[in-house]
Amino acid sequence: AVEGLNIEFATQILADGVHLERSAGYHDWMCQVYLSLWRLGRRRGELGLELPDERIARMHAYTLHHTKPNGTGCGFNDAHGRARTDEAGEAALAKTVERHRSLLAEAGLDEAIPRAGLFTTAGQAFYRTGFSPDDLWWAFDASGWGGGHMHLSRLSVEMHAGRRTVLPDPGIFDYEMSNPFAAVGKGTPAHSTMNVDLANQADVDATMLRAIDLPQAVVVQGRYEAGYWPGEYKWRFEAGRGRGFAGTHDRTVIWLKDRAMIVLDALMHDGLAPAYLHWVSDDVPIEWDADEMVLTTDDPEGNVRLQICPIGPGPVAAEIRRGETDPHLGWVARRA
Repeated sequence: AVEGLNIEFATQILADGVHLERSAGYHDWMCQVYLSLWRLGRRRGELGLELPDERIARMHAYTLHHTKPNGTGCGFNDAHGRARTDEAGEAALAKTVERHRSLLAEAGLDEAIPRAGLFTTAGQAFYRTGFSPDDLWWAFDASGWGGGHMHLSRLSVEMHAGRRTVLPDPGIFDYEMSNPFAAVGKGTPAHSTMNVDLANQADVDATMLRAIDLPQAVVVQGRYEAGYWPGEYKWRFEAGRGRGFAGTHDRTVIWLKDRAMIVLDALMHDGLAPAYLHWVSDDVPIEWDADEMVLTTDDPEGNVRLQICPIGPGPVAAEIRRGETDPHLGWVARRA
């Protein structure tokens, strides 16, 4: 049994401490399991459990960094994060921070906690302005493929500011795949990334090309290069991917600390169908300037100003979509 546990830890937990499924809830579940086993191994060394202190600490560091200022997890993949902040969320955040500090002390490791969480093996990056409910937080996903609980959402972005998730990832709509919206929520067009012809990415790795925490900025860059496919994705492409379009998407996120985020997108494709850049917002009042391509939300808690600046040839149009079913556009899981 011990040999099996050691093997599972070595194969399920990546070098940077992230569970291979790269989903907040599943990672946290396994983090609690392995934390218990790690503590058992420290007390009962004769058992032979091989759970390195540093990797266990990195596991909980991922839990800390993926936790939004409202105390719930990042929405990437099969997750259930919420948008708003309440007292229970504030308490959950404080408890997560305290547990991480206690774990570092217990393991005898450096207790400094950086604001940037750069998990380059997993392919995800997080940044926060601090560890209070009023701080800003964002996440970028250039992850490798981790199985059926993943979504087709490579190079997507999520942001929380002013006690509200202003650029939400929808997370999982439904585990029951007979619900047509379950597949919608896992598809590429439901996420803040790019696609061709409203088609899906393939179920393959993206690549995190760089992740750097500089004194005045954080820079992360990822690449997805496996084309776009019309097939419906549930737990897999059950009927196949279909006849797709060639395409490679490069995205660079530059966070000018405490000032602004600049996102640079380059999509190379065969030109046989239109390309789409999607930014997902919650259903809040907005001001929309179609000529200048500027969207500003108007919410009492937290807001975002989003400006699109096209560079290059070809006609460009910008539209707001809400709750459309043909095709499915403008749907975000409504969680308070």
